[in-house]
Amino acid sequence: MAETKGDDNITESEVIERYQRMQNQCQAFANKIAEFEADLAEHEMVIKTLKDLSEDRKAYRFINGVLVEKTVGAVLPDTEGNAEQIKQVIAKFKSELENTENQAVAWKNKYNIKSQREVMSEQAVAK
Repeated sequence: MAETKGDDNITESEVIERYQRMQNQCQAFANKIAEFEADLAEHEMVIKTLKDLSEDRKAYRFINGVLVEKTVGAVLPDTEGNAEQIKQVIAKFKSELENTENQAVAWKNKYNIKSQREVMSEQAVAK
């Protein structure tokens, strides 16, 4: 979310709404990262199990909801490739998360946005 020249003319509610939207995006990225990391762990468990087996041994794989019989030699490279793709997606989401978090912090600092907890802690320190 690049800042535009019109940012100085926005209302307080628009500032808060945009900040909350950035926070929601961060939470969505974090959820997706956790989801993909769970998928990656499953793939790595399958890879670890298949590595020690003979390449001509039967292996089963779900493809579009259909259980297909293949061999370990055919399933293992596909699974390793999928795991690599998942790693790339995780890296991309982590990058996007970091970028969005940085934008949210900059926005928060620019407009001096404080959470209720921050306000209360400042009041407690002032007493």
